[in-house]
Amino acid sequence: MSSKAGIVERAGTVAMARTSRPELARPSQFFINVADNKRAQLPRAGSSRLGYTVFGKVVDGMDVVTKIAKVAEGRDRPVPPVRRQSRRRAGRAPS
Repeated sequence: MSSKAGIVERAGTVAMARTSRPELARPSQFFINVADNKRAQLPRAGSSRLGYTVFGKVVDGMDVVTKIAKVAEGRDRPVPPVRRQSRRRAGRAPS
């Protein structure tokens, strides 16, 4: 788990989404923390609560993430839909 490795859910980190039944998780769903998210951290040893796996970090464009976070939600998604226009991995050419 990320928190065991010292990776914490801070603003701008990207983590895998999951349901309360992790075996049913959709591997293509993720979320970006728009604030430090202590509630999502894996708890201390002995707890049965699960954490979330952090696998990335926003390195540019956090202002855009903040704007998206302010869009109204309906059924766990933005209304109206927010469409991605481009994306790139840090250090690579834009796609």
